[in-house]
Amino acid sequence: MSATISSAKDMDFMGADRARSLRGAGLGLLLVGLVLGAIGWRSDHHRFIEAYLVGFEYVLTICLGALFFVLIQHLTKAGWSVGPRRHAEWISSFLPFMALLFLPLALNAKDVWHHWWGDAIHHDALLEGKAGYLNPKFFYIRAASYFAIWFLISRFFARTSREQDVTGDVTLTSRMQARSAPSVLFFGISTTFAAFDWLMSLSPHWFSTIFGVYVFVGGLVGALATLCLFQVALQRSGVLARVSTVEHRHDLGKLTFGFTVFWAYIGFSQFFLIWYAGLPEETIYFTQRWFVDATGEHSSWMPVSLALLFLHFFVPFFVLLPRTIKRSAMGLSTGAAILLFAHYIDVYWMVMPNFSAELHFSWMDIGALLIPVGALLTWLGHRAGRDPVYPLKDPRLPEAMAVVNL
Repeated sequence: MSATISSAKDMDFMGADRARSLRGAGLGLLLVGLVLGAIGWRSDHHRFIEAYLVGFEYVLTICLGALFFVLIQHLTKAGWSVGPRRHAEWISSFLPFMALLFLPLALNAKDVWHHWWGDAIHHDALLEGKAGYLNPKFFYIRAASYFAIWFLISRFFARTSREQDVTGDVTLTSRMQARSAPSVLFFGISTTFAAFDWLMSLSPHWFSTIFGVYVFVGGLVGALATLCLFQVALQRSGVLARVSTVEHRHDLGKLTFGFTVFWAYIGFSQFFLIWYAGLPEETIYFTQRWFVDATGEHSSWMPVSLALLFLHFFVPFFVLLPRTIKRSAMGLSTGAAILLFAHYIDVYWMVMPNFSAELHFSWMDIGALLIPVGALLTWLGHRAGRDPVYPLKDPRLPEAMAVVNL
């Protein structure tokens, strides 16, 4: 069986035409995004850089979620996920390029984190007490360290997995498993503090110790939804016929469903503890997303909050709950598409109320989103045209092929 599995036939690769189409679609979106971005920058660069933070965080959290998927599969010695693990490696390997996409934010940090940036922090007694952490120099040092950690982790697992395709060395699997535990530790610390630095500090008076988990699990749900769409698309094309079946769709659907519930649990836990305590320095986060001011007048953010509740939990919960839908290509794709859209709403909801008391969605938001999304799709098209669509000589491949959900 191993000889059959390891032979790199046409069905082990996506194919030049499919990869070229994916890469072309990504380049097209990237070009449109750059054009809209240039226009938006000239018309109102403050508004555009705010929208760009949303697009950047949307793609970054998905890439980080994909990296966690890779780590947790090695950590648990999972056999069912050999196929989708390769696609998660492709997505997470884009993290070094996210450092380049971070440059516009780094160069315009005073416009994004202006609440505490530079001398602004000295006009607020509370923020002045946080100056040891919230200062430009330390901010850049931390950002560089986050990207360094993500680069080293993603590069090691992607490179080692690809090396195994060539050599078939089973000790590489043991090496990746051994590295997964410390990698999860560094991953957890870095993603938590990145969420604090780039998102929570947008409202520097507010704080939540659970916020890092909330951002992480939202990105993981987005990554799982992306993997579901990848899995369905490749199965329909016949590329994954030997290693991926309806059983693997079912497994991905269960994992996506489970973390959708976990996202709701973390989100509700954060809300409930803040609501129960009723402390002004904590409740400000939710009041500005429901009310204009203390008079109780509802703002245009309230419908967004309700849309987030329904599209990120209630709708996908009932869509993905039945076994038949998780095993259905159309059903799983529908649930995954809803969650990807909901994840964008979630990131937008976390970022934009810090800049505006009212919702003002515009074409700038679309352009700012297309830049990182287009860049990611271009990269995926490149990797899909170069690498096999699953680890050809992974020792757990026979186990993956024999998966059956009872």
